[in-house]
Amino acid sequence: MDSMRSIAIWASLVFAVTSDPGMVNGQSETTRTSPHTAHPGICEPSPLVAQTGSPAWYKEREEAAWRGDLCAQETIASCYRAGTCGFPKDNSISMFLYERAAEPGSVHSQMIVAGAYLTGTFGFPKSPGEAAKWYRRAAESGDPWPMNSLAELYDSGIAVPQNFVEAAKLYRLSAEMNWSSAQRRLGELYAEGRGVPRNVVKAHFWLSLACSNEETDACDMRDALASGVNSDQVAEAQRQTLAWKPKPRPAQTVTPAKASRP
Repeated sequence: MDSMRSIAIWASLVFAVTSDPGMVNGQSETTRTSPHTAHPGICEPSPLVAQTGSPAWYKEREEAAWRGDLCAQETIASCYRAGTCGFPKDNSISMFLYERAAEPGSVHSQMIVAGAYLTGTFGFPKSPGEAAKWYRRAAESGDPWPMNSLAELYDSGIAVPQNFVEAAKLYRLSAEMNWSSAQRRLGELYAEGRGVPRNVVKAHFWLSLACSNEETDACDMRDALASGVNSDQVAEAQRQTLAWKPKPRPAQTVTPAKASRP
């Protein structure tokens, strides 16, 4: 069970890194609903959404990126990463710009850099220690996306020592802001009694929220759990689900650093 759980978590982390940076769990940021969407909280529109500017607009954005404009750095980094917007595919320039944006506090860039270190992709050396450092920095923002990813590291023992108590704490913080995969995994921990006391009502509650947010595996887990739960416990879990309200996500502010060409 533990090995299968670790494999599943590793696969989700790798997919998030190797897929398009504007994708979260396989769906475009522009098409996902709020329980799943990774918001940068800094740049509007999101630098992870494909831009439709003219060649002159992209040229202006590139010049702004080298002057230290964080949002321009992320936009042009995504262009170089994908080889779009009239730019050649160049991972070295892309990751240089993501690092410049990550250093002053861009959560999206921090997550991309963390993932590159975790998997040893995009020209980065594979370094679990560096990956954990960047995941922690991103999680300090209070954003549900990095908190969920850091929880997955503790849950699986990837890049950090396995710690179900820490995983449960981070999953809860993320789940309370309506991050669906955190809701599902927190429900699993309550069902199994890992990092938290076993509690079938709380397990049913979190799995129900995840199910309502289109986490189909959570629906199956909840239904399987319900077969061994009495009707009063199911009713209480349903009451809590109907009364639940998500916490707001924190706003993010950074002071962009200057960039110079690599």
